[in-house]
Amino acid sequence: KVQVAVKTSAREFWIGLTIFVFCLSVDMIYNMLLTEPGRLHVFDSCHYIQAGLFLTIAIEHALGAASCPPANLGQMLLLDGFGMPFCAAIAALLSANKMTALALIFVQSTVIALTAVTTYACALKMKIGLAWSAAAGLLWSLYPAAIVSAGTFLSEPLSGLLVCALALAAISCWQEPRPKCWCAFGFVSGAIMVTKPALLINLALVLLILAIGLRLRLLALGRQAFKQLSIYALSIGLGAFLAILPWMIITAAFTGHAEIMPSRLPSTNMALGCDYEIGFWETMQVPPLTLHNYARNPIRVFYELATEHTFEMPAILSKKYARLSFAPFNDFHDSVF
Repeated sequence: KVQVAVKTSAREFWIGLTIFVFCLSVDMIYNMLLTEPGRLHVFDSCHYIQAGLFLTIAIEHALGAASCPPANLGQMLLLDGFGMPFCAAIAALLSANKMTALALIFVQSTVIALTAVTTYACALKMKIGLAWSAAAGLLWSLYPAAIVSAGTFLSEPLSGLLVCALALAAISCWQEPRPKCWCAFGFVSGAIMVTKPALLINLALVLLILAIGLRLRLLALGRQAFKQLSIYALSIGLGAFLAILPWMIITAAFTGHAEIMPSRLPSTNMALGCDYEIGFWETMQVPPLTLHNYARNPIRVFYELATEHTFEMPAILSKKYARLSFAPFNDFHDSVF
C-alpha cells in the first residue's frame, strides 16, 4: 500500500509539472508571437510597472546603490497594493531593470500556469480522479481569457491565482481541519487583503460555506467546540498576520505609517458602475453623477442609487449581459475568442 501511494504521488507531481510547462508555453507562444506587446501598457498597467521598477530601485538603494527611489513611492504602493508591484519588481530583476516585454509576459504567464496547477490540486483534493483532475488543469491552461491576460500586465491573473489558492485552502480545512490548514487559509486571506481588496467578498462567501459545512462537526464536539473554534481563529489570524506583515513594514518605511490594506479607491468604480444617467459607460469628461459620488463610501453610493432609482438601475444593469457578448469589449480583436 505504501509503495502504491508513493507511485501515485510521483505521478501526480509529474502531471502537475506537465500542466505548468504546457500552460506557460501556450501563454508565452501566443503573447510573444501572435500579439502586440504594446498592450502590456494599457489601463493600470503602466502604474504597476512603474511602481515595481521604483521598488527595485528602493531595494538596491537599501543594499548600497547610489540611486534613490522617488519620494512618492509610498503613495504609489498604497494605491496599487502589494501584489502587482511585487510581480513587476520580479520582472525588473529578470530583465536587469529594463522591464522588457519578455520579462513581463513571462511573469504573467507563470502566474497563470501556477493557477492551472492550483486548479489541478483542488481537483485532486476533491478526489474526482487523476484523469479528471488533469483535465481541469489543462482546461484552465486553454481558457482564452487566461491566455490573453498573460499579454496584459493587469491584476486579473494574480486575482485568479489568489481565488484558486483560497479554494484549495478551504478544501483542505474542510477535509482535515488542522491548525496548519487554517493558517494557510489565513495566509491566503491576508494576501488577498493586501493585493485585491475587492476579492474580500469571495473570502466572506467561502467562510460562510465553511461555517455551514462545519457546524455539525462542532455541535458533535459539545463543550470542546469553543476550544476548537478558538484554535481555528488563532490559526487564521496568525496566517493573515504573516501575509500582511511585509506590506505593513513596506508602507511604514515609505509612507511613515503602517497600513493594512491598499487604498484602491473603490468608490471610483462603484460611482461609474452605478451611473444610470450614462448607462454605466465611462465617458470623458467625467459626468456629474459619477463626479458627485467619486470619493464617497462605495456601499453607500450603491444603496442610495438603488433605493432612489429603483427602476432605472435594474433596467440598465440587465443590458450589461448583452454587452459582454456583443459590445466591443475585445479591445485588441483577439482571434482566440
